[in-house]
Amino acid sequence: MQRAGESPTTIWEDISTPCCGDNCLDLLFLGDDYTTTASLDMFRSDVSYMANYFRQVEPYSARPNVINVRAIASTTDLECNYNCFGTPRLICCNGNIILPLASQAPHDKIIVLVNNNEYGGSGSVNFAVAYHRFPQYGPQVAIHEFSHSFALLGDEYSFGPNNGGNPCVQIVTTMPVALVGMGCPAPVVFLAAPTTSGTGRPTTV
Repeated sequence: MQRAGESPTTIWEDISTPCCGDNCLDLLFLGDDYTTTASLDMFRSDVSYMANYFRQVEPYSARPNVINVRAIASTTDLECNYNCFGTPRLICCNGNIILPLASQAPHDKIIVLVNNNEYGGSGSVNFAVAYHRFPQYGPQVAIHEFSHSFALLGDEYSFGPNNGGNPCVQIVTTMPVALVGMGCPAPVVFLAAPTTSGTGRPTTV
């Protein structure tokens, strides 16, 4: 787990922290496009919803008490944008903003919730991204993208082509770092897709 650095201005919030010790999975949620102080209450509600959803999905449901969820409620612009690499549903964010912000809280993995109704997301080694204003698929996308980030799982699509011909978008079960040497910008990202299990098989495009 990355320990928190000292910060006089940003304080993380414990959303659900049942686990103590070194055998915990510490998740940190950040928000993008929560642009007003009032919208931060919605962000906190969204994170609580996601914390409950994670604990209902395998393999996390088998170990609900080892998952700690924290959040940094901030109106900081994380520069998350759709149409990354020319793929409409692919959301890329600025890691140079996200990682320093996240360093102010203890965490193992980072999940960015984008306050937008448009379907999309991405997963990289450093963090996962998912939209979260349409509850039918938003939580599923978050689990899916987190599986890329946490376990380096590749997509298991039954349709194609999966990456729009872009070799910089990883869609197979290989180490993402391999593509960086091919001239792809780091971090390498994964496509978003809704899933039933959270790890790859979509129910719809």
